[in-house]
Amino acid sequence: MKTASGGAAASTIGLALLAISLTVALLNPGIALPEDTWLNEFDAVCSQTGDAMDMTKDQLKRLLDRCYRLQSDIEKQDEITKKVYLKKLKSCRELYEFVIATKDKQ
Repeated sequence: MKTASGGAAASTIGLALLAISLTVALLNPGIALPEDTWLNEFDAVCSQTGDAMDMTKDQLKRLLDRCYRLQSDIEKQDEITKKVYLKKLKSCRELYEFVIATKDKQ
């Protein structure tokens, strides 16, 4: 019987800690998912590469500006995240630069 009551106490403590953790996460969403802002911006900027040829040079230049601003946010991430997303961002940026150069030649 002592094991059953010990297990119940541990279960109660575990539930209490879970409730506290969830409450803190809900009251401080910035602590729970701080990467959402830069990741959403990354998705918004790099998701438009397929439409780059149909964009005006001004639209492309605005996307390039967003790429450069986003780079500083990515550089603040952990090493693995930073390495992966900086490489992806570079690819997006180079595509936009290439399309601008191509439109300049036309």
